[in-house]
Amino acid sequence: WKDGALSMWLKIIVAVIPAAIIGVLFDDKIDELFYHPVPVAIALIVVGVLFIVVETIMKGKKPSIRNIGQITYKAAVIIGLFQVLAAVFPGTSRSGATIIGALLIGVSRATAAEFTFFLAVPVMFGASLLKVIKYIAAGVAMTGSELVILVIGTLVAFIVSVFVIKFLMSYIKKHDFKVFGWYRIVLGILVLLILRLTYFIKEWLCMTLANEKHGSLYIMRHGKTDWNEKHKIQGRTDIPLNDEGRKMAAAAAEEYKDIHFDICFCSPLIR
Repeated sequence: WKDGALSMWLKIIVAVIPAAIIGVLFDDKIDELFYHPVPVAIALIVVGVLFIVVETIMKGKKPSIRNIGQITYKAAVIIGLFQVLAAVFPGTSRSGATIIGALLIGVSRATAAEFTFFLAVPVMFGASLLKVIKYIAAGVAMTGSELVILVIGTLVAFIVSVFVIKFLMSYIKKHDFKVFGWYRIVLGILVLLILRLTYFIKEWLCMTLANEKHGSLYIMRHGKTDWNEKHKIQGRTDIPLNDEGRKMAAAAAEEYKDIHFDICFCSPLIR
């Protein structure tokens, strides 16, 4: 161990605790409430604005903390509390939130970025482990090929991140974070515009298909429609998720293979 390494990792563990508690207790609820395009886009814009505001406020002020060794346990806790924002609001950016928190308490840009990168190690490992445990508990098994893909993806991500972090550390020693703020704002606005445009395109397509003289539009949800009642395309509203269900689906596909559907909307099966 290099001098101060143990102390640094102890401070990182302290900084991780707030987000870890929130993640373990409310992970599913957070996914349900905020893991949608609009909240993510809004978070992109808000954090982008914060980057610009904080950089403007701190401009000209000399940082009181210039290396990781000078970060106290109190400062580590404050940085960890900012990380909670990223744990709750996807799109906030974990690194963005912690860097903003560090800058506000007088940490230099380079030190804030360095501490944030080290902080990512236990956070990302813990988040991944939590997801894996939930998948296993739900009975989801990973095949050998999927495991190989996961390992390769992890290795590639690690190698790329080494080069990216090296570049970023070099960049922020000479520049501020305003460019990242503007990038986030532009990206967030683009996401909102694309979502709106997609909505209008879907509406136009639905209206066009519904008004076609030779077109047919069948909208089904769990098989409960007047058309289904008449033609009995599905014998019951829920197909069992086992061999019996697969046989029922195969039989229905064969029986109605000659029926043409221009477009079919259905709710996703989530169990």
